[in-house]
Amino acid sequence: MSQPKSIPEYHVALKATVAKNARLEAENGQLKERVRKLEGQLEAAQRAAKRQAAPFSRGKRESSGRPPGRRSGVEHGRHGHRQAPERVDEELCAELPEACPECGGELEESGESWEQCQEELPEIRALVTRVSGKWARCRNCGRRVRGRHPRQTSEAIGAAAAQVGPRALALACSLAVATAELEGGRMERVTGIEPVSTAWKAAALPLCYTRLAPPRS
Repeated sequence: MSQPKSIPEYHVALKATVAKNARLEAENGQLKERVRKLEGQLEAAQRAAKRQAAPFSRGKRESSGRPPGRRSGVEHGRHGHRQAPERVDEELCAELPEACPECGGELEESGESWEQCQEELPEIRALVTRVSGKWARCRNCGRRVRGRHPRQTSEAIGAAAAQVGPRALALACSLAVATAELEGGRMERVTGIEPVSTAWKAAALPLCYTRLAPPRS
């Protein structure tokens, strides 16, 4: 832009400069406002990232104009609750107290009744099975021979006669695998240690056949 050479040209250049300055100040204000909004959104996103366990916020919800809660009539919806079991194994009766627990007054039966169903796991008790048999001796070679029951997991007797059954072994293996997974490890088969065939016939997995493997990287 060439330099003005007269006073009128100076006035024209001054007006143009003032107008440009005003336009730049307006743009500067708009940019500052946009930066302020972006900084606020960034802070909100950073705070939300620190609350990972909190549910995702959808911001301020728009009011539907309807009262909160379940709708009456057809719009009420289905009542969801746990259904009572079809089979009852034990009957218990909750006897009425001798007096009102609130004021100690005398009670009068109203003829109404109530009931509650409670599902519970049975008491777990070890089932101890004793396997016994007789010895025999071969008339041909003289070897001592004894019988074996299909449910035996081992042929050990004497000091090692107290054994663990196949279901107990399976439970122990399952707990070991679950514990290993919780601790970040895993179970693997041990090479070179093969279970005897009789253990497989009894559906039991020897505990020595598995071990805790190092965590995978």
